[in-house]
Amino acid sequence: MNKNLLELFKQSGGYVEIDEQGNRFTYTYDFDPEKFVRLILEDSIAKLQLHGFDDAANILIGAEIHSDKGYEVGTMEEYFEQTRRKLFGKKK
Repeated sequence: MNKNLLELFKQSGGYVEIDEQGNRFTYTYDFDPEKFVRLILEDSIAKLQLHGFDDAANILIGAEIHSDKGYEVGTMEEYFEQTRRKLFGKKK
């Protein structure tokens, strides 16, 4: 797992421990896989936009997201708008 994915894994509740011999142990007791997927998508979109790949970023933004619980979460664009509302209030 590269450092970026490891950080996103930790932000999603995962924990990685490396012992003195270099063995890696991964703990997922509090891990939220849906949050992990969202963080990966958000990070990927940001990197694509940073490097000028707006068309590719727009495809990811418009991608439908489905929960493993069997319901549609919506598109990334809808998710970003919901998150923005939660953080900053209603759109002007």
